Amino acid sequence: MGRSRFDIGAFAKAVNRRREEYNRRHPERPVAITPAMSRILEHDDDYVPYRRRATRRKSRAASLNPALSTVVEIAAALETTVGDLLGETAYRITLADRRRLREIVSYLTTLFDLDSRELDERRR
Repeated sequence: MGRSRFDIGAFAKAVNRRREEYNRRHPERPVAITPAMSRILEHDDDYVPYRRRATRRKSRAASLNPALSTVVEIAAALETTVGDLLGETAYRITLADRRRLREIVSYLTTLFDLDSRELDERRR
């Protein structure tokens, strides 16, 4: 099984896009850009940093392959998933899967009498 190459540019674009979406949803508390997030966002040409960068700054090499913990922290801060930021396709449940699940729920509802009125009554 081959490993796919990590695309820091695509990752940075996804982070920037989710950051902008988060800030639109939460204008009263925009996401804090950590130093690690900033180094990643530099790989997105559409990102405009809040301040000018020093001309003699260190190399961006450290942000070419961020640690998994950094990716997880960024995803949590942006209220999304690591898979979303990495561009993974979401798990899809087919129509047949949903029909089968409905059959199972119906069976369990009948088996355990889950529509019983006594389940709605509050305990005294």
